[in-house]
This record gives sequence, structure tokens and C-alpha cells, in this order.
Amino acid sequence: MGKKRQRISKSQYLRGIQCPKALWPYRNRSDLRPDISAAQQYIFDMGHEIGELAKGYFGSGLEIDTPYYAIDKAIELTQAAIARGKDTLFEATACSPDGAFSRIDILKQDPKSGAWDLIEVKASTAVKDYHISDMALQRYAFCGAGFNVGDSVLMYPNNQYVKSGELDVKQLFTLEDCTASVIEEMKAVAK
Repeated sequence: MGKKRQRISKSQYLRGIQCPKALWPYRNRSDLRPDISAAQQYIFDMGHEIGELAKGYFGSGLEIDTPYYAIDKAIELTQAAIARGKDTLFEATACSPDGAFSRIDILKQDPKSGAWDLIEVKASTAVKDYHISDMALQRYAFCGAGFNVGDSVLMYPNNQYVKSGELDVKQLFTLEDCTASVIEEMKAVAK
């Protein structure tokens, strides 16, 4: 029996970019990780809430609902949903042959081109450099898995939106095409 293929997630990839020496203990010594603070948990919870609201922007879609560690199952369910003709998936998962894997917040097929747009949702109100690195690994994973990838889009709250009456998710979010920057950053991913 061969050695199990090593995989790297986008959060691990970003950790390695920010501090290469921090990646090894993170992957190999989970006992050394500090507990999640109340402030960090609040940020995680806010991100999940923004993510849930973002799904409403696209109407119906199928959620690939697996635990974070069930990567192979998530990939299998993603492929099965696509084979059934689903064109909007939440938490779709792909893995490149060299082990880069990602769950994308929203995978949406363009009805004209047939390409798959990768839409990453962030709670931030502007594009940041690390978002581009994050999206580059996602694009790398999905392209490597054989997807015909179209646009790489960052979706984030519109800080100019003022709620009046019912929440309008179409006004709540800004979608910014980051494809050119993401493709340029992909060159660093393979290294």
C-alpha cells in the first residue's frame, strides 16, 4: 500500500504564505494550537452569517453538506451534483492532482459559456491581497481537478447599502471580478 497523498487546504496555504515556519507545526502538532478566543469565534460566526446571506443572492442551489474533514466525500458529492445537472452549488469541493484542495463558497455555471465561476464570500468590505492568494489556490484546485473555470469573483458586503424595510440581498452584496489578479497569483501556487 502506497503512502497517502498529502493535501493542503487554502487556509493552510495562506498560513504558509504568511509564515512558512508556522505551517509545519499547524499541520503536525495540533496540540500546540492555542484555543479559539471569543473574538476569533465572533469573527467566524459573522463570516458564517454573511455566507448564509450570500446564498440567498443566488436563489436555489445545492449545498454540499459534509464535515470539513470529509474531503473525498465532498468531492464525490460535488461531481454527482454536476452530473445531475446542478448549476449552482454551495461548498463545492475539488482537489488538484498534487493535493491542493478547496471548498468554494459558490460554484455557479455560466449558462452561456458553460464555464464554472468561483465565487468566494468574505465579510470584508473590500478586496485584500490575501483574498487574491486565497482565490488563487481555489482556482488552482478547481482547474487541476478538470473544471472549466470562468471567473474568480469576490463577493462581500456593500458598505453603502442602507436597509429600509426587508433585507435586499441583491443590494447587500458587491461582486467584484478578480479573475486577472487571481490568474497572475496562480503562478505562485504551483511553486
